[in-house]
Amino acid sequence: LGVYIAFVYFPIAASWRLAQPPLARFVASGLTAGLLYAPFDCTGAKFLWWTWHDTDPAISQRHRNAPYGSSLWILTYIGLHALLRSCAPA
Repeated sequence: LGVYIAFVYFPIAASWRLAQPPLARFVASGLTAGLLYAPFDCTGAKFLWWTWHDTDPAISQRHRNAPYGSSLWILTYIGLHALLRSCAPA
């Protein structure tokens, strides 16, 4: 559970320090989270910390047995979280 704190907090906190427009923060935090999460996702699949059903067409495209959708979900979720946070009133 503590690993997910790193995937959520560090990319967003780093994007805050960029002092860029909200869209740039969205992209920076999403890409950073994706780069941090992808190796963890592949390792988890390798050591069977989690598995996915082979019959689900939404996750049939995979890289090193981890669905692309899993890493893309983190990229999108963290990016949108940073975007909404940067647009929120202070």
